Amino acid sequence: MWFLLLSGIAGGVASEAVLFAMIIAVLLIVFLIGKFILKILGGLIINAILGVISLFALNSLFGLGITITPIIILAAAIFGLPGMVVIIILHFLGIVA
Repeated sequence: MWFLLLSGIAGGVASEAVLFAMIIAVLLIVFLIGKFILKILGGLIINAILGVISLFALNSLFGLGITITPIIILAAAIFGLPGMVVIIILHFLGIVA
């Protein structure tokens, strides 16, 4: 029955109104899901940028001597500032070169 209603065979103007309302509802749901995802990803992206910037800044300003490898950059990007703290601790313990 709903297919007939959406196809315009039954209902005329009413079916167009229902179709319009359904499209608006779907767009609203997509917008809310996108907003939620961007809210979560925004924080992760900022944390990743701060982690990588702090890797280069701390290494050059304080001469920590941390070897910058793709794994270290990836850890700093994924875990952000807490990851950098762990990398620095592991460096001072001699586990990370």
